[in-house]
Amino acid sequence: MTLYERRERFHGFSVKIGIAFAKLRLSPNQWTVLALVPVLAAFYMLAREQFLWAALFFIVAGFIDMIDGAVARVSSLGAENADVSPDGQLVVIVRHGELWLHRLKDGYERPLTRDGAEALSPRFSPDGRQVIYASTRSGNYDLWLLDLPVEE
Repeated sequence: MTLYERRERFHGFSVKIGIAFAKLRLSPNQWTVLALVPVLAAFYMLAREQFLWAALFFIVAGFIDMIDGAVARVSSLGAENADVSPDGQLVVIVRHGELWLHRLKDGYERPLTRDGAEALSPRFSPDGRQVIYASTRSGNYDLWLLDLPVEE
């Protein structure tokens, strides 16, 4: 596996983590502040010569820092709600009430809906060929199934 392929594989994983932790509604700046807590605890443990605990706190701080970066990447998409496709290649996002399809490998985006209705909670089908979402298109919130365009 080439370095580029590894980076692309990690990027999809990172977006999944970002979407999961973005649901906690903490901004990237708040995650950064949160990461300071285990760093301070690690320095305290170093001062007390508790090296194993210090290493553990540094690992926790690194994990929180990874979450911070992942949340920042998802936040930069401007997504109000999102879901990653089963193959990890696409993200369907809600932006200003409309559905958008975002391709992770090159950042290409295209709108999926432009009907003026509010879309909520998009989810990919298990095979990744359709998206189910709630919309006010009919006047009430109903579930809609959208076939995704075939990529060429």
